[in-house]
Amino acid sequence: MKAVSISLYDKFVDLSILVDVIRHNWEGDYYISVCSNRGVQIRIEE
Repeated sequence: MKAVSISLYDKFVDLSILVDVIRHNWEGDYYISVCSNRGVQIRIEE
């Protein structure tokens, strides 16, 4: 299983672009872990 961890402050639009690139290029199961000190919680599901 593949995994990537991303740390960011406020570039949530850039995060969605990166997630789209990962979805397009990675086959099978994978985890994307995101942390931010902005206090925002999001969950991206297929």
